[in-house]
Amino acid sequence: IVAALGPGLVNASLAITVVNMPFFARAVRGATLGLVGREFVEAARLSGLSHAAIIWREILPNVLPTIAITFTTLIGWIILETAGLSFLGLGAQPPQADLGTMLGDGRNLIQVAPHVSILPGLVILAIAIGVNLVGDGLRDVMDPRLKAGALTRPQAATAVAPRAAVPAPGGMLAISDLSTRFTLGTEVYRAVNGISLTVNPGEAIGIVGESGSGKTVAALSILRLVATPPGEIAGGAIHYRGEDLVAAPLPRLQEIRGDRIAYIFQDPLTTLNPLLSIGTQIAEGLTRHQPIGARAAWAQAVALMERVRIPDAAEKAKAFPHQLSGGQRQRVGIAMALANSPEVLIADEPTTALDVTTQAAVLDLLDELRRETGAALIFITHDFGVIARMCSHVHVMYGGRIVESGPVAEIFARPAHPYTERLLACRPKLGEPDRVLTPIPGLPPATNRLPEGCAFAPRCTQAGPDCAAPVALRAVGADHAAACIRVGRMAEAAE
Repeated sequence: IVAALGPGLVNASLAITVVNMPFFARAVRGATLGLVGREFVEAARLSGLSHAAIIWREILPNVLPTIAITFTTLIGWIILETAGLSFLGLGAQPPQADLGTMLGDGRNLIQVAPHVSILPGLVILAIAIGVNLVGDGLRDVMDPRLKAGALTRPQAATAVAPRAAVPAPGGMLAISDLSTRFTLGTEVYRAVNGISLTVNPGEAIGIVGESGSGKTVAALSILRLVATPPGEIAGGAIHYRGEDLVAAPLPRLQEIRGDRIAYIFQDPLTTLNPLLSIGTQIAEGLTRHQPIGARAAWAQAVALMERVRIPDAAEKAKAFPHQLSGGQRQRVGIAMALANSPEVLIADEPTTALDVTTQAAVLDLLDELRRETGAALIFITHDFGVIARMCSHVHVMYGGRIVESGPVAEIFARPAHPYTERLLACRPKLGEPDRVLTPIPGLPPATNRLPEGCAFAPRCTQAGPDCAAPVALRAVGADHAAACIRVGRMAEAAE
């Protein structure tokens, strides 16, 4: 373009703009197309907003970080390209001068006066870096997700704060006084706040509670899968066969993950790689932990798919995640978890996104395979009905703490904590069509403002002044405990 128009700063600037603008437009268009099909844009369209309103209110604020970073990067390239053309004699012409011309003039003096060319080069470098840093700053201001660490590359294992050593208790898997927190700016969110539980070989335990009670964070903490930043294990220990996983180095954790302790995630569509076939992803877990070749791993992957009752497993192994139904993808997740015959399975609400029929089939399959392999199960759910079906022991969580634990039959028959009572009251029962389901009033507490006493007290109909004091789990019966002041009063009355 410069050759056709002739040398000069104006012509060079025009040529550089023409060449670079398509790259800028393509980047912005790609970001926009990634948003137009999102649910919040569809909701805005259904609410009756005009196209202009959707662009200004919904799309533009989400595209602005991309515009800022792309535009400032483009400015940096324009500065470099302008200096380059001037250096070659195609940009600014005498008597005009720019950094590229100064750099070119200093080339002839490089041996006797090197600073004449070095200084313009350093200024060009500083300007290019400075413009890009400004773009990064603008993006940080415009994108609130960065403040929460959502776009930060997570570490391979959850960070651990300095803590005192905890002796290993009994049990195959023992969690002792575990605390996990998230630090966002000056706020500290105590998602898990001093929980303890034990899992024995072949045992099935459930963790139940409302959304935000800390169930998933507690489960992710076992293998140190909580994203850092902003997550951090603040205290406690997790012992697997006497070994503290909180203190274990990353290579040791990677040996245990997917081998001795396996995780079944809630939504397999987001955890499966969309660009790899199902068989390849199952085989990858096998070759990671077993000394077998690719062909043998593929054969085992097909056998695992048949084991979890995926029809036409040999062909489905060649399919990609988006080509399977929700139930089939969840079965794939179970197959991947069982691939190396783990001793502990952690199932994080694995049937939440499935219809009732598929949910029942997946639960039956998971329970059957668990019994066949002898693996222990930690099952996380909102549904007490699923707990009754799958587990022998249950831990009820609220506000990051375990408020009641015990055998499932005992807790169903005689719940000791008001929160457990209210959860059970929300559960429909067969044969009682006229049963009134009473929701729990209010909302769960914010984990950055947890009270010292019972976190359920503001929503509890039986709360009193004594509930403001800290209360630990107290024995209700054999292997049954609850963190409620009423338990202490009942014990005193019995004495």
